[in-house]
Amino acid sequence: MYNLQTASSAAHGSNSITVRDTARGDSHNLEGVAFKKQPAVSYAKEAEMLEWTFDAIKWTPGLGTGTPSIL
Repeated sequence: MYNLQTASSAAHGSNSITVRDTARGDSHNLEGVAFKKQPAVSYAKEAEMLEWTFDAIKWTPGLGTGTPSIL
């Protein structure tokens, strides 16, 4: 996704991300998302976490009822 987004300015900021907590019913929607930079990759003996940084134009938080939803 990062390579596609940075290849053309038409694709920049056209991503969307949805994060859901099914245990509580919370949902966060991000629109107009663009990655800032690619994370540094180190090939260590023990794997490290890759941390992606991005900007979003619109964030819509939604707090659930505190009870899990049935999917």
